[in-house]
Amino acid sequence: CTCRAGSPQHEWLTRDLASVDRRRTPWLIAVLHTPWYTSNRHHPMSEGARMREDLEPLLLAAGTDLVLNGRAHPRRARRAQNEEARAQIDFFY
Repeated sequence: CTCRAGSPQHEWLTRDLASVDRRRTPWLIAVLHTPWYTSNRHHPMSEGARMREDLEPLLLAAGTDLVLNGRAHPRRARRAQNEEARAQIDFFY
């Protein structure tokens, strides 16, 4: 999916951000799937680089207050050593 200027996604975000009334919406929050900035070596920043180049200027110009993203799903599992501990904790994320 392309986010370049003129693309449907870019045009939609441009219109959507322009419609925000900051008197009624004091916090502007963006939620993304692919992280634009990450230190995760399994999902490097290059995965979201093109989208970041295309859309970040729009979010900055609109004064976005917070960006949340996901995509990376690293987990560390640990098995408790005894039954009592196992009842309390099975997984660490």
